[in-house]
Amino acid sequence: MADARAIERGFDKHPDYPTWSRQGLLMKDLDDPKLGGDKGVQQLLRMVSGEESEGIPELPLRWQARNVTVQETPDPQSQLHMDTFAPIVKVWVFQDPPGVSLDEGPLLFSQRSHRNSEAKLRWMHAYAQEPASEARAEPSFRLRGCAAAAKAAADFVQAVEGHSILEAAAPAQPVLPLPGVRRTLVLADTSALHARGTGVPGRVRSSWRQAGDNDGGLKRLNPYRWTEAKPEL
Repeated sequence: MADARAIERGFDKHPDYPTWSRQGLLMKDLDDPKLGGDKGVQQLLRMVSGEESEGIPELPLRWQARNVTVQETPDPQSQLHMDTFAPIVKVWVFQDPPGVSLDEGPLLFSQRSHRNSEAKLRWMHAYAQEPASEARAEPSFRLRGCAAAAKAAADFVQAVEGHSILEAAAPAQPVLPLPGVRRTLVLADTSALHARGTGVPGRVRSSWRQAGDNDGGLKRLNPYRWTEAKPEL
């Protein structure tokens, strides 16, 4: 339905729409004049959400620091998972310096796994079957959080982990700043499989994210809404 809203509103004409639709990940030079500054970023947010105004931050855009210290013991975010109730599009800015490297535990992301392919739907369906204890325990589906789901969609799980090739999902790879770019804007559809990468304990991953109460992303809205309420004829 998000695709339908985007197409209805003409956002599919945006030059970055094909990449976003196919990969679920966009990386842009925030200081590139061709991006168009805050207005250009706001238009990107409209495009990725399919929304004209609902949940779209007002101008000027406000950013706040987000620093994460790599821990000795990996937390649940270090396991590949897809978000369900959290904001579905996360927005970060990586600034260089200090930059982000593998030592700081960058985002791991499986491109194409945001699409509801047959393999992914098979995995989610098995995950949600009764008693669905894993699905009820937390608001994320973890790639190997449910043995029945991992078995039912072994091809999908192995593709995300990089053990096989599947059009439905690319192997999860670290998302690093664009080379030679001072500020890299990252937009990620977290209905894809993703995780917090492991790094060197004590190292700090510095980034900026959208200020507000949406955990640095775009508000999750009812996915079944159409573009607008249509009057009855």
